[in-house]
Amino acid sequence: MTNSKGLRRKSLRRFRSTKFAKVGAKGPTPRVGRLIKAPEPSNPPPDLPLGSDGVSPTDLRLVELCPLQLWHAARWPSETAAPSLGLAIGQIVHAAREAISMEQRGIYLQAESESKLWNEDVEARLRALIESTFERHYYLHVFGDPAARARSEWTGRLLGMERGRADRARDAWNLGLRGVDLANACTPERTEAEWFDSGLRMHGFCDELWRDGTKSRPVELKTSPPNDANRSANRYQVAAYAYLAQNVEGLVVSTCEVQYLREGSSDRFRFGPAWEGKVRRQAHRVMLVRHSLDPPTGAPSPQTCGWCPFQQVCPQSAAPSVDDAFASLKVFDDFGGR
Repeated sequence: MTNSKGLRRKSLRRFRSTKFAKVGAKGPTPRVGRLIKAPEPSNPPPDLPLGSDGVSPTDLRLVELCPLQLWHAARWPSETAAPSLGLAIGQIVHAAREAISMEQRGIYLQAESESKLWNEDVEARLRALIESTFERHYYLHVFGDPAARARSEWTGRLLGMERGRADRARDAWNLGLRGVDLANACTPERTEAEWFDSGLRMHGFCDELWRDGTKSRPVELKTSPPNDANRSANRYQVAAYAYLAQNVEGLVVSTCEVQYLREGSSDRFRFGPAWEGKVRRQAHRVMLVRHSLDPPTGAPSPQTCGWCPFQQVCPQSAAPSVDDAFASLKVFDDFGGR
């Protein structure tokens, strides 16, 4: 297949659901009222079949959280996906955090005295970065007052996180860390780290990659609060980044982390051979759902429906109506986030 044909095939994939082979029809079907579960592959081959569409770490999260959303994503063009306040805030906070981390890394690399780590000038620069990130978002304004309140809340929260980071930087400074050592201790080595694995055909961008001595630690940022529905799914996503970092770039990864920015908490766990197997198996579950003609059955969780971009086309959506959802910021507390 030529490159042009390959690109054309990829661009039209979401419109060609009727041509997908029916795979995994015999997978287990949960009773209505329970969370949807994707079919489990039996003895998956070491790599995805030649010609299969690629997967992303986000797909591995979705197939654990709500296979129905993954199924809709393979069939509906992105233009039909209804935007939500939670998704918009998630995009903005991720972009702001990336800009802030890189700004702070430059400050720590060049700091000549402890007073340079945090002062009024640094705070003003970071506030300006946050404000400009909100200003540049192309549809946040349509949510009106709830968006304005979320903007004020997250600006304060992000600056509070940076004050905490500055406290840790001062502690590291007092321990004698300078330059790169100081920067690595307090900021990610890279943001939006990109990898592609040709075996699993997995492509992803990791939010942050931290350096722990000779080892690396992928970190996934979440603006949604942790709960029983998303904690396991988030682990699959960051484990996929660890798999890519280790198998594509040859980095040594022993720990993964999910940071819940709204709660100020994190979930760290060890990454090893067992998780490598889980990642490969989960990638095959993604393909079973994506290539099935029939949607997964069962009742989605309201916690996942609230931020799902396919609420308008999913007959099983348990999300509140648009009017109810954005009447107050409570929808962001309960449902919003990335």
